[in-house]
Amino acid sequence: MLQEFLSKIGRALSWTSIWLDNDFKKPNSIGCWYIPANPNPFLCILKKTGSECSTLYGPISLRAALPTMVSTMRCVSLAVAMFAVSATAWVPRIVQIVDGKWINRITGLEEVMNGTNVIMKGPPWIPSTAGDALCNQSEACSTFTARDAEFLKSQGKTVVRLGVIWAGGQPTPDPVLDPDFKNRLQSFLELCHNHSIRVMLDIHQDAVGTAMCGEGIPMWYSAKHFPHLIGKPLLGLASKIKGNCSVEDTEQWKLHAGDSLYNVLNPCCLAWNAPGGWGHNIDVTDFSQLQITQLVATTEGRTAYAAYVKLLAEAVADYPAAISLELMNEPPTILENALYKLYKASYDAVREVGPDLAVGVADTGSDVPSASDARLSKEVRTWLRDENTTGLFYAFHCYSCKLPDTVTNAVKLAKLWGAPAYLTEFGTAGAAPVAATAGIGWTHYQYNGYCNVPCDASENTCRPMPGTNKTCSPGMSCAFGACIT
Repeated sequence: MLQEFLSKIGRALSWTSIWLDNDFKKPNSIGCWYIPANPNPFLCILKKTGSECSTLYGPISLRAALPTMVSTMRCVSLAVAMFAVSATAWVPRIVQIVDGKWINRITGLEEVMNGTNVIMKGPPWIPSTAGDALCNQSEACSTFTARDAEFLKSQGKTVVRLGVIWAGGQPTPDPVLDPDFKNRLQSFLELCHNHSIRVMLDIHQDAVGTAMCGEGIPMWYSAKHFPHLIGKPLLGLASKIKGNCSVEDTEQWKLHAGDSLYNVLNPCCLAWNAPGGWGHNIDVTDFSQLQITQLVATTEGRTAYAAYVKLLAEAVADYPAAISLELMNEPPTILENALYKLYKASYDAVREVGPDLAVGVADTGSDVPSASDARLSKEVRTWLRDENTTGLFYAFHCYSCKLPDTVTNAVKLAKLWGAPAYLTEFGTAGAAPVAATAGIGWTHYQYNGYCNVPCDASENTCRPMPGTNKTCSPGMSCAFGACIT
């Protein structure tokens, strides 16, 4: 059937309708319809079931300035994409990347989206949408409700970057999303959809994973590949040679070894997280670099990561508010070509499920090394620049970055790939206005800390266990998130 369809492409320039089957009379035909309306032409991908015709994709408005040939060929490529995933139900995204811009698929207008981050680094991993509480910025929140959505909209914010951390989504080796995680994710997306808020999913990590006192890669995965390092002293630039939690203090480091909450239960993890500043001690350690290298530089690692990415794509198939998936937050590796190979494996996994979910890539640390991609291998650059590699965006951060150079370089680099740039985190004063001037969106970090364990009185995160005088601790029902890194 696909060969028959491809054989028609040569004649497509003079067609307004292209069908994957021999003709439209056949049941369950999938086809593409180009409507040359002025001033905004439309295209749709349609499916005929019995005598009825339903829209699978679109209508998407195209700029009138596009030549008919380009519009028709876009229609063909979209039909091919829909044909490839037609076995899976997929609702078209509200906002899609078209010609390097975020375009509302109904209005055909560009959306420059500004908003915030919602990242919960420990169980239950995604805030509850139940109730009507408004998140109080002076203390930790565990919810994101309709009132929060309304508050963001009142500030002109239209997008949330939502953490979907691997350790939370897949806490066991079973190839399924955790049911509670999936329910929370879908409830969050439904709420945002009802308030016209876009959601950019973010596979967040800090310090690589749980076994390294951070969050990201689940404990079971690290235990599978590095069992000899679980619960052993971490070796890094800030390691202590003698004393409490030093490289010799094997007794304390092994407490709670292998536990999925090791990062918030182990006293040495807590000590390493506590001294102040993001990743003050745990940023780079021997274990974290061994683990990230195994993940990005081996087929087994890339396959496992892409499998989780696909689970996420499948979970959001019916939720068009989820417009994108950022593949890794602040990648902690200098193996750039290996990292982009992981991105390609993950991109392919997404495209097996949905044709228009935007996919975000980032460089080491989410920094912008230059406006050129010459540092990447020919194989990687060929993939990034391929016209069939659609829906990419370049994610970057700005913490003490040089302005406007960082933003300018990000835009230029993304343009090489036909992609938009997007500022997904920043802490540098003036970053948002510079991004706005460049015509790109941003999400500040973050709406709330979303954690109350381990508690910190100075951060107003300590809470008693309801009905007791005991302070809420990791593992208790009152605990949420992880106040780390």
